[in-house]
Amino acid sequence: MCIARVFTTEDTEKHRGYRAWISVNLRALCGKSPARSRVVKAQVEFVADDDGVVEKGIHTQGGSSFDAAKIDLPDAIELSTEKLDEYVGSYSFGFLAGNMVISRDGEQMYGKLANQPKLKIIPVAGDEFAWVDVAATMKFVRVEKGNISHGDFTQAGNTTGEGKKEIAVLWF
Repeated sequence: MCIARVFTTEDTEKHRGYRAWISVNLRALCGKSPARSRVVKAQVEFVADDDGVVEKGIHTQGGSSFDAAKIDLPDAIELSTEKLDEYVGSYSFGFLAGNMVISRDGEQMYGKLANQPKLKIIPVAGDEFAWVDVAATMKFVRVEKGNISHGDFTQAGNTTGEGKKEIAVLWF
């Protein structure tokens, strides 16, 4: 079991964005193997301006510190459920990155890459979605008939292009 106590807060909305970033990165560090699990001591100090608005976090662990930038979430645009269904599917990013599964539950969309957790995504422009708690986007690319052919996933300034949409083929 991987255990890490990073911070405790009752005001989850104030610190939204940091919580998922910490959770995702700790899962990546700890992995699933018990041999790689460990207890770590870490601290996140939230730095606020004069009005009390959090500007960044300072993450300290093992004697080292770094600034954790606040994720500025773009405004969501409204799309019909029929339109949202066009994006639902599995997108293959190859052997190393794995599959990105885009799903919908009611009007809420989700993105899940390989063995990472399923996270909320929101539509922010025509064919572009942004993750709510991680600084990442997915731009869907359409072919001439208007069908989605693939998605370009961007995180930390790196774009993993051409995640091909897999089409389910049923054999009877």
